[in-house]
Amino acid sequence: AGKLYEVSVSEQLGAALSRVRGITSSRERFLDVETSDFTTNSRLLLRDLVATALHNHAELSLANPVLRIEHRDNHKAVVTEKGTINVDRVAICTGKNIPQFMNVKIKTTIAPIAVVRGLHANTESFVELDYVTKNCINLLTKPDGVGLIGGISVDGEEEAAKYLEYVIEQHQKRTPGIEVVGRYNGLKTEITFRNQDRNYLYHIVPADPGIWAIVPGKFTLGFSLAVEFYRTVYH
Repeated sequence: AGKLYEVSVSEQLGAALSRVRGITSSRERFLDVETSDFTTNSRLLLRDLVATALHNHAELSLANPVLRIEHRDNHKAVVTEKGTINVDRVAICTGKNIPQFMNVKIKTTIAPIAVVRGLHANTESFVELDYVTKNCINLLTKPDGVGLIGGISVDGEEEAAKYLEYVIEQHQKRTPGIEVVGRYNGLKTEITFRNQDRNYLYHIVPADPGIWAIVPGKFTLGFSLAVEFYRTVYH
């Protein structure tokens, strides 16, 4: 995963067989595998997207809840608490609130995360995978000994709190000196189908002529979503 160059079938097969041999012959509790994945500074990315939009004459209206969307003559009227905005097209990207405006089934799960500090300078990010999902944990390192710890998504707040306590306990075993400075529950919104627990794909759902619901799925698919949405809207 994450390869930035083309690989042959024989190379992939050879690597897979080698990995299987390494797993079956290992007597350790964990097997370390270095991947080519790297983290993205989403705050810088989002800042650049907003700056570019504003440069191209986008207008932002913040802290302004949308009450309803009406069809009027040859345009759409987005009625908000601060007034009505008349537009040609509407893209609804409000995650778990999409069902307020259209008949789309949305699944929202909780991703509990804790912010810690006191990590060693040479601490590396990692994902610890386990056959038992609730045992999976991860760490994303940030500058100055700060990191984000978490791992999986769960269905309820009580389950999220219990899981996060487990995650913190496991990390404190690895690094006894770390301190938890904050914790929060992120929300993941997905469109899932029958017998699906998770769905990382993005969705562009047409509701009415000129109105779409947008669910980005996995963060890194947002770039593909942007291109496909432009193609869908402007043909």
